[in-house]
Amino acid sequence: MQRLESQSKLRNPVIVEVFRDLGGFIEKMGTGIQRMARAMEQHGLPIPRFEELGGEFRVTLVGPGEKFMQTAAPAPVWTQGLNERQIKTMGHVSQHGRVTNLEYQNLYGVSRSTAKKELQSLVARGLLEQQGGGRYTRYVLADNGHPQ
Repeated sequence: MQRLESQSKLRNPVIVEVFRDLGGFIEKMGTGIQRMARAMEQHGLPIPRFEELGGEFRVTLVGPGEKFMQTAAPAPVWTQGLNERQIKTMGHVSQHGRVTNLEYQNLYGVSRSTAKKELQSLVARGLLEQQGGGRYTRYVLADNGHPQ
């Protein structure tokens, strides 16, 4: 039986620092192995197998095979009719408190008009509220909050 206690050691501190600086990529450092094992166990799957082979760290996850697509949770109702960018934007706004048209353009590599159209669609659905105007326009979570 493998020990699943956290034995976190940085294998590449430069990469950790980059992802920490970018924000949102490192959730709870040093807890991944325990969370992964718990999730597997909760789904009735064998715990992950961990191997350290020289400079390589290998994790083997044994999944449900053919049943995988049958057991996938359906997408939340509020996401229906939204594209992937709009769904990701809701997470972005939840985390950062707001998004602007320019940020949207930079995040997804879309034109100003596409950003405006997609943000306005989120406003029309009652998911975001528009604040300010012109170049000072920003979008925040609607009063009813982010639908979970």
